[in-house]
Amino acid sequence: MAREDAGEWVLNHKEEEKRTTHNQPQQRAQQWIPPPQDSLKCNVDGAWSKDGQLSRLGWVLRDHKGMVRWIGVKACPKIRTILDTEAEALRWVMLMVKSLGYDNVLFETDSKTLVQTLKDIRNWPSLQPCYKTLKG
Repeated sequence: MAREDAGEWVLNHKEEEKRTTHNQPQQRAQQWIPPPQDSLKCNVDGAWSKDGQLSRLGWVLRDHKGMVRWIGVKACPKIRTILDTEAEALRWVMLMVKSLGYDNVLFETDSKTLVQTLKDIRNWPSLQPCYKTLKG
């Protein structure tokens, strides 16, 4: 069921990308780089729609061989911006991975804006509560 949900999320995410990026140049997909042998890697992403009705969050946790350990997807109503959506996806997955008992996990996102924002959170006050959860 989780794989089916993940597949549906991927299809919806691709459709959303077509709607929101049709005027932007296509970027080449990057190849997944495995974590060190004693670590896991969690790739996380958020998809936000301009109409603000639903945001979709997803993640996949893999070991150094690329074997999937866990997958998670969910929809969230009324998240205000793409940055808020990406931050909520990261917050949610960090809580999920912690609840599963994993502690040596590398998190990876394709949101350069989120990474830069987390380096200096003072520039985005609305993310303060999320940031506190991430640090805590």
